[in-house]
Amino acid sequence: MAMFRRLTKRELFIFVVFLVLSAGFGFVAFLESDVTPVWVTTQARISLSADGIGIFIWKAQGGFWADVANRRTVFDVSPGLQARIVSLNGRPVGKASGTETTDRSGRIVVVIKAEAEGPVTLKGVDLRTAKSATAVRWTVAD
Repeated sequence: MAMFRRLTKRELFIFVVFLVLSAGFGFVAFLESDVTPVWVTTQARISLSADGIGIFIWKAQGGFWADVANRRTVFDVSPGLQARIVSLNGRPVGKASGTETTDRSGRIVVVIKAEAEGPVTLKGVDLRTAKSATAVRWTVAD
């Protein structure tokens, strides 16, 4: 049977430093793996005279170790009677809600069509983390 000997002060100090550094590295890796969804380059206005089409870009942003590719995301536009999602990454939808997977860079291009003047809210929810981001625009006629 192996006998355990008592650690010297120097060995104990090195062991504690190793544990602290390992815990710190693990904490930084955890924070860097976090993904935050945002809307980037959204239009400030959706012009009804231009067929009421609005283009929104969903982006999953993360740290160095974050996996932003192939993240399933659900999109809802409201009010559903006033607007609908035309396409998600070029795939036709034609309803008030749809699901799409992010590309390698974590992006999804959402095209909506507003049928009437008023506020339009587009909400995206990342299914893996349940984090969401919302874009609100007022549709105006030029």
